[in-house]
Amino acid sequence: MWRSIWSVRGPPKLQHFLWSAVKGNFPVKDRLAYRHITHDASCQVCGVERETIFHALLECNAVISFIGDAVRTFATLMWAGWRCRNLAIFENEHPSFVMVVAGFLRMVLDYNSYAQKVFIAAAAGVTTALRSDGWKCPPMGCIKVNTDAHIPAGGMASLGVVFRDVTGVVFAAATRKAHTKVP
Repeated sequence: MWRSIWSVRGPPKLQHFLWSAVKGNFPVKDRLAYRHITHDASCQVCGVERETIFHALLECNAVISFIGDAVRTFATLMWAGWRCRNLAIFENEHPSFVMVVAGFLRMVLDYNSYAQKVFIAAAAGVTTALRSDGWKCPPMGCIKVNTDAHIPAGGMASLGVVFRDVTGVVFAAATRKAHTKVP
């Protein structure tokens, strides 16, 4: 394990940080209380009873949103790597990994922005905002399908579709990127 920590590519401070975390050398409140430096072992950020190294790095409110972002970014990197691999194997293409990652990260950010506006509002039962823009509910027994697209001069077109019931609540939605060909 130590060899893998010290072979991590990055500045020595990163390697030292990882080594200290695994070794248990962080001055978190639990360790300080154990060494009788303080009597209070609780986390100053979120108030949990024992601030351990595990808590400070992975559970605390200060890092939870970041951990989600980091997992999403790591998953996007793996997805981009998988896409580059498949393009090389099946289509004999060798795109720039950096460009594929940039495109995938943009797609994930765009999707999250879209989902924040549509899905969270729908889950909260917000329909008044839809009507204020002139959106009209469909007749009883029907669904309404709204579509939108962005077609740039070249590259990838963005497509979206939203299905709403008679009360305006979203019950299905999808987005897609598609290659465009300029005539």
